[in-house]
Amino acid sequence: MSDGSRQMSSLARSFGLDGKLVALCLCTVLAAAVVYSAWMSGADRPFAEALSRFPAGLAAMLGFAVLFSPLIVPCMLIGWVVGWIAGGVVRLPLPARTAIAAGVLGAAAVLPVMFFFGRSGYAAENEWRILVRPLLWIAPTSAILVALSIYRKR
Repeated sequence: MSDGSRQMSSLARSFGLDGKLVALCLCTVLAAAVVYSAWMSGADRPFAEALSRFPAGLAAMLGFAVLFSPLIVPCMLIGWVVGWIAGGVVRLPLPARTAIAAGVLGAAAVLPVMFFFGRSGYAAENEWRILVRPLLWIAPTSAILVALSIYRKR
């Protein structure tokens, strides 16, 4: 192994970047889309109508995530690195450091959505209330729960 590739792998390890991070990012997007779709389809609707609207909402959220993936993925990686470094500075144990980094990763995934739906105008205020606020709760929470299951010790 050359010195350059050894340095890159050492740098990646120090930032906590590994194959599990890719699984965390994908599972976070999927879990956030499922939970948000379930939340939106069940808002003041009969159960049968909510069940019929769930697949359409899930497809729309996953399509939105794929469409904005060139923006979402770098934000997630930056959020992970910031959370990982902050957990290292505070000298948290590995599970807590992972949970903090995953929470920041989930919150950072919502940044492109926040930028796209700015807070100017009535329509944007509705989108902020209907889309951005719930995602600010759902994405970090789902990222933490997924990280705790992916990074658990066996």
